[in-house]
Amino acid sequence: MVNTAKAAVLEINKIKQRSTFSKSLTMASGSHPSGFNPHLPGFRYQVLSKLLGASMWFFILYRAREDGPKLLGLRHPWEGHGHHDEHSESH
Repeated sequence: MVNTAKAAVLEINKIKQRSTFSKSLTMASGSHPSGFNPHLPGFRYQVLSKLLGASMWFFILYRAREDGPKLLGLRHPWEGHGHHDEHSESH
């Protein structure tokens, strides 16, 4: 009877160790078995990264709107912007 109780306690301890080890492998849990514990970035860096990321996507989408048809082959680059009436015949 004593051996089965000890075996049950050992089995429960093994299950607890496995569950805490698997929790420690998740990203936001804290410690990692290898000892690598990076700190979170500061508020200033979070705001700066969002600002730079938003400006990057704004620029990419702006250039896609301006040059997208040329890149996709829907319009030739030498066609200009569609204002051929303003040019004189000497061009």
